[in-house]
Amino acid sequence: MLNKSKMRKLIMISLILLTITQAYADNINIFKADVEEKKVVLRWMTKEIRAQYFVVEKSTNGIYFKNVKKVNPLHDIGKLYKTYDHQLMGNQVVYYRIKQVIDENNCIYSSIIPLRYQIPSLKIDVYPKLLMHGNVHVWLNDLHSRRVKIYALSPDHKILYNKFFNTRYKSSHYVEIPRKYLNSKAVKLFIVTDQGMKREEITIK
Repeated sequence: MLNKSKMRKLIMISLILLTITQAYADNINIFKADVEEKKVVLRWMTKEIRAQYFVVEKSTNGIYFKNVKKVNPLHDIGKLYKTYDHQLMGNQVVYYRIKQVIDENNCIYSSIIPLRYQIPSLKIDVYPKLLMHGNVHVWLNDLHSRRVKIYALSPDHKILYNKFFNTRYKSSHYVEIPRKYLNSKAVKLFIVTDQGMKREEITIK
């Protein structure tokens, strides 16, 4: 017969093995993060059967994480989860992980994924530079700015045109500036974005 000391050890070992087995069964076995259309798309798959909820966490140093979004469980083994982080941070490494909450005292973490997104250079086209009739057209591509400001000045620095545009979720933007606002023989057109500024000289005939 086993003495009490050995019995306690066997019980403890059994509990540890049970915990490890259950944690493995609930483990997040697939986790991916990709940039699509100016947002981070997070996908994961888990064998969870007892999760209360999931939390998407983000970090700029891979050590200290903050909550981004809470996701309710589907309680369906092998179901693919998908959610978004619209706060895309460019030109730096950002770390993501998934926290699977079992109860108040237990949780499981996914692996940590480093993600680096290089913001492309903004492309700006203005047509025409010599305005004889019609309006001025402005095209912005590879846009990663929350808003855009376009204004026009006369040679004596009088404001002829001044507008803000919300481009938070846009990758391109088009603006048509009516000729009636550009009542000067020469116009300096400024396009200001989070990615920089461009100045164009427009001659009015």
